[in-house]
Amino acid sequence: MRTDDEVFSDICTFLNNNDINYWICHGTLLGIIRENRLLPWDNDLDFAVWDHENDKGKIISLFESNGYRQEFIFGDNDCLHFMGASKQVDVSFYKVHEGLASIKWAIPPQNMLYKLFIMVASKVGQKNENGYNKNILSK
Repeated sequence: MRTDDEVFSDICTFLNNNDINYWICHGTLLGIIRENRLLPWDNDLDFAVWDHENDKGKIISLFESNGYRQEFIFGDNDCLHFMGASKQVDVSFYKVHEGLASIKWAIPPQNMLYKLFIMVASKVGQKNENGYNKNILSK
């Protein structure tokens, strides 16, 4: 199993190699600042990018081409979640409005039944290009 440091280094390398402007955030940044290391009890690595500089599809393709699979936790937020062989990675997309940076963010539920409910609810609310719900035969 790869260490967190190896996973972190690999992600930084492929983001740098693809000219992605990123920074470290949340618990990952806390560990590096406070303890000069990644926190061993932190279950994910947290990266951030500017929304106006990056296409989510490109980030998804980049992570998938490097062996990660996208995980769907919430349907409508500004964060992508990926799972690698040994670590979850979150990429947050920060927006700038009137000089302030912000992100729409949610804490993923720990209960699997609740996760299933959220996934189903987000699918029911999706509409296709004609304005029809993809999962229900009404407008």
